[in-house]
Amino acid sequence: MLDNLKKKLFFKRFDLLFNKGVRDGRICEFDDQIYEKMDGTIVSCLPVSMYIKHSDHLFPSGTCYERSLYMFLALDDGVLVRGNDKALEYRCGEGHGGHGWVEVGDYVYDPSLMLRFDRKLYYNLYGMSDVYKCDKKTYLAEHHDYFDSHVSHDLDEFKPGGKRRLELGFYIMQLRALESLVNDDSFTHDLESYLELVEYDEAEISTERDKAIQKIFENRPGFTSISGEKN
Repeated sequence: MLDNLKKKLFFKRFDLLFNKGVRDGRICEFDDQIYEKMDGTIVSCLPVSMYIKHSDHLFPSGTCYERSLYMFLALDDGVLVRGNDKALEYRCGEGHGGHGWVEVGDYVYDPSLMLRFDRKLYYNLYGMSDVYKCDKKTYLAEHHDYFDSHVSHDLDEFKPGGKRRLELGFYIMQLRALESLVNDDSFTHDLESYLELVEYDEAEISTERDKAIQKIFENRPGFTSISGEKN
C-alpha cells in the first residue's frame, strides 16, 4: 500500500516537473546541430547520426546502453554515463532500473527518449542514483580493440577501393531488407543520401562480393572453386 502511494506521488511529481521543463525550454528534442556532430563517425558501416535518428528501426527496444555508447563515440566532448533510473525501476520492477545516457557540459542527451535535458533537471526528474561516468580517453584505453574494429572517421574506407567497401556491401544487404519492412520515407531518404556519399553501386558491389567469396573458397584446402569440387 505504501509502495503504491510512493509510486503514484513520484509520477505525479514527475509529470509536473516534465511539463514545466518543456515549457521552460529545459527539455527539448534533438536538433540538427547534434546530428551534424554525429555525421562524421561511422560504426559498423553506418554514420552514428543515422543510428540515433532512426534508432527505433536500428536498435531493439531496451538497448539504452548501446544507443548511448554509439552517441558517445561520435561526440568528442561527450561523457558516457550509466546509472539507476528510479522512474524506470518503478515501471519495470526492482533490479530493472539500469539506464545509459550521454552528457555534454550541462546537458543530458538521452538517445532512448530522443530528448535533451538540463542535467540537474534530468537527475531530479528521473531520480538518478549510483551514477558512473566515463570520458573518451578512459573508454579508448579500455576498449581500443572494439574502437579499432568497428569505428571509423573516414568515408574513403567505404568508397570504391576502400578497405571496408565489401563490409559495407554485406551490411547494406541487411539494411535493404529492413528498409522494405519499416516502409519509412525518412529512413530511405537518409540511407540513399549516405550511399550517394560513398558512391555505392549495387551491381559493382555484387561483383566485388562474388569475387571475394570465390577467393575465400579457392584458398580453402581441398577445394578449387566455389562449387566445392575437390582436388
